[in-house]
Amino acid sequence: MPKLNPGAQLLNQYQIVNYVSSTRWGEKYKAVRLSDQRSAEIQCLDRLAGINKAAVDLVFSVTEKMVGIVHKHIVEVFGYGVDPATRMPFVAQAWTEGQLLADLMIKKFPVGAPPATVRRIVTPIAVMLDEVQDSFFHGFINPKCVFVSSIGRVKVSEFGWLSVCSVHMDPSTLLEPADRPYLAPEYSRTKPDHRADVHSLAMISHVLLSGRPALPDGTPELKAETPQELVEAVQGGLLPDPELRYPTAGALLEVMRISLLGAKKASKSMMMLDLLRTFAEEGEDRKYMVQKGRLDYGPYSGQEIREKLCDEEILPDHVVVTIATGVRKKALQHPDFTDFVQEYQRRMELKRREEAEKQTTVSEKRQSRTLKLTVVLGLVGLAAVALSIVLYQSVTKESGGRGKRAIGSEQDLAVETDVGAEMGAVAGMKAGGVRKKRTKSGGSSSGGGGYSGEEIKVYALDSLELSRSVINSVVNRDVIMQISGSCIPPTGTVVINYQIDGRRGRVRYTAATLDREPNKKIASCAHGILKNLEFPVLDTDLSGSGSIRY
Repeated sequence: MPKLNPGAQLLNQYQIVNYVSSTRWGEKYKAVRLSDQRSAEIQCLDRLAGINKAAVDLVFSVTEKMVGIVHKHIVEVFGYGVDPATRMPFVAQAWTEGQLLADLMIKKFPVGAPPATVRRIVTPIAVMLDEVQDSFFHGFINPKCVFVSSIGRVKVSEFGWLSVCSVHMDPSTLLEPADRPYLAPEYSRTKPDHRADVHSLAMISHVLLSGRPALPDGTPELKAETPQELVEAVQGGLLPDPELRYPTAGALLEVMRISLLGAKKASKSMMMLDLLRTFAEEGEDRKYMVQKGRLDYGPYSGQEIREKLCDEEILPDHVVVTIATGVRKKALQHPDFTDFVQEYQRRMELKRREEAEKQTTVSEKRQSRTLKLTVVLGLVGLAAVALSIVLYQSVTKESGGRGKRAIGSEQDLAVETDVGAEMGAVAGMKAGGVRKKRTKSGGSSSGGGGYSGEEIKVYALDSLELSRSVINSVVNRDVIMQISGSCIPPTGTVVINYQIDGRRGRVRYTAATLDREPNKKIASCAHGILKNLEFPVLDTDLSGSGSIRY
C-alpha cells in the first residue's frame, strides 16, 4: 500500500498527485511543484534506506551536484529531502512524458529493433555522455532510467546513484536479474569510472538489436544478418577489462554509426566522408545555433553542422545562427556554410543521377525480359491449341471408322466385388471381372430372365471408358452394404451384373442370379439402388460394367 496519499505535501514544496510504481529505489509518485506548478516525479528512497542508510546520504550528495543542470537529454533534478511526517527520503525530478525504454523494448521490440531505431536511441545518449564526461558520469545506464518521448526525445535520469552506492554496499542487491547485464564487470573489483557507461551503452545496443543480452563474458549473440563490423563494435564495448574497451561512449558510437545507418545511408556517408574531411577545421568552437520551426537547437560546431547536413538532420533551408554576431541565415546562404552546402548538393545530384540511370537500366532489362516471356508464353499457348485440335480430329476419325462390332474385347471394364456371405457383411472388393460378350440384340452370357432395365446395345465401341478405380469409388462399400441389407437372401450365392450408360452416367441395366439361376426379384431390387448412382458422363454408349458377388 502506498505510504503517501494524493494531496500530501513534502516539505511544503511538492504536492502528491498519485502513486505511479515501485522501483529498485522505492515508491515513485507523480506530484506538482508548488512554486511554479510544474509536474514533478518524486522518487522515494525508502527501499534503499532499508538496506543501507549511509547510501541514501551518498545519493543526496550526487543529486545536489545535478540540481540546476539543464541538458536536453538529462532529466532535470529539482531537489531532495526527507519528509518529516513519514521520514521518507526522496529525490524530486522533472516529470518526463513518454515511456521507459524497458517498457518500449518489451512492447514493441521483444526480438530486436531495426538498426535505424537503435541509432536514434543510442546516438543522443552517447553524445550526452561525451559532453558531460569531464564533470560527471552516470555509472549504470540501463533501460529503466532512459525515457523515450512520443516524438523520439531521449532523456536519462539517476546520474551517479548506483555508482556511489557501491561504496557502502554490493550494488547488485538493488538489481533484478534482468538489470544485472547492464552493470559493468569492474563494480565487483574496483571503483568504476566513465568507462562503465561504455559497457552499459554497448549492452543496451546489444539488447535493442537482438532482444537479449550478451553472454556474461561479453561475447555478443546478435542476429545472423547483423553486419560483422557492428558485431565487433558492440563486442569492443562489452570487454570485461575497462582498459581494453573504447575509451568513451562517443568512440563506441563512431564505430557503430556506419553500420547503424543502413546500407543506403552508409553508402552516402562514405561518399561524403572526404567532403567532411575537406572542410574540417581543427578545434572548432560550438558557436552556432540552428533554428527549426520555432525552436533553436545547439550549440554546434561547424563540423557538427556539416555532419548533420550530410545526415539530413539539418536541411539547407534551416536557419543557422552565429551566436557571437547574431547573424541569422539559411544554411545555403550562410557565409560559413555556403560552399559546403553547394558542394554537398552537387555531389548529391550526381549520386541521384547515377541511381536514376541504374534504375532506368534495371527497368529496361525487366521490360525486355517481360516482353520475351510474353512472346514465349503466347507461342506455347498457340502450340497447345493446335495440338489439341489435331488430337481431337485424330480421335474422331479413328472412332468413326471402326464400324459395327460386338462388345467382346480384351479391354477390362468390369469391376467385380466378392462378398463373403458367411460373414454377413462386405469382406472386401477385388477387381477381376471381364467384359461379357453380347450380340447386337443384347443379353448376357451368364443367362437372362433375372434382369431389370434395358440392356445397352453397342454398335460402335468407343475407346472412352471408366477405370476400375472410378467405378469402385461410386459402387463403394456403402452401396454394396445397402444392396446386401435390402436385396440379398440369407442363403445362396448371388451375382449381380450391371452396365453403365456413358452418355447419361447412370446404371441402365442390371441382371442377377441366385445359385446360377436368374432371379428377377433380386435384379429389380438391386437396380432400384444402382440406378440412382451418378458416374462421370462420357461420349460413348457403354462406359463400363461391373459385377458384385455375395
